[in-house]
Amino acid sequence: MSAAAMVAGIPGAGPQESDSVTIISIFPVERYHELQLGQFADGSQLDTDGNPYPAGTPMGGFRKFRLDPATRASHRALRVEGGLKWIPDFSQVGPDEPTAGITPIWQSAKMVADGLVHKWTRHTLGVTGSPGVEVLKHEDIEVDDTGNPKVDSSGNLKPSRQCIARMRKGQEVYAQSCVERANGLHVQGKTTAITDLDRKMAEWLYGSAVSSLGWVEKPEFQETKKCLACRRDILGSALRCQHCSADLPRWCLDNGVDASGDPAVTAAIERLRAREPVSPEAEAAKIRAIESKPLSHRTKAEMKELVAHRLDNPEE
Repeated sequence: MSAAAMVAGIPGAGPQESDSVTIISIFPVERYHELQLGQFADGSQLDTDGNPYPAGTPMGGFRKFRLDPATRASHRALRVEGGLKWIPDFSQVGPDEPTAGITPIWQSAKMVADGLVHKWTRHTLGVTGSPGVEVLKHEDIEVDDTGNPKVDSSGNLKPSRQCIARMRKGQEVYAQSCVERANGLHVQGKTTAITDLDRKMAEWLYGSAVSSLGWVEKPEFQETKKCLACRRDILGSALRCQHCSADLPRWCLDNGVDASGDPAVTAAIERLRAREPVSPEAEAAKIRAIESKPLSHRTKAEMKELVAHRLDNPEE
């Protein structure tokens, strides 16, 4: 049975809609999507009893669509065909049939391809330029001297040079907007907000010269902690807060704050104490200040210091 004959009895279908269309991509990132899209049985599909479905029987199923990353000098092509989409059918709902059934409607190749392109480019809505993924139009197909469409080694229609040039121009504008956004984040110290897509677009736009951008290399994960002074996130190894500018070891010493939960600050405090010997008068004044506080107001560091002082000076 021909494709045209099979789709003739399906809502939304016409003989011309069984043709395929081609999606062209110059995007440097893989595009992938899976659709619930059926087909007509060709006699090879078997039911649960092992019997073949008659040819032309509407079948359910899934299809996977993938476009590999493109380089600056290449493009990728994906052939898309129409298929069956199953939707609820309420026409038979009644006293004898309380639940809706399902019925197939035909999704033309153009409808499927347009949906894929929208899925793959919707993240760019509202930005300048356009990512290089689009359905190949008839006027953009490359033809030979006799006017026949050219195909590549995989049988996909080939886009004209003018088509690729136009797509590349639009993607250059889009890539530049990604780079400008990433530059702004880098200047603000928000490198972690720069996305892999920003990096890929910069590589596509600048090629080997992309190394001049300070944010292209993806930073390795770095552990963070809360600043002991302002409680905002800083690097785990930091001794000075990038937000409140507090010198954390000195700040903890001056304010009697327990830094035992911060190994980096604790080690720095120990180094400070080793370099700055405390006079007996200052040590005695500090102990008196701790002892004057109510027990509930003393920090863990103060309690440790008080205990250490009494162990060193049992006669007091």
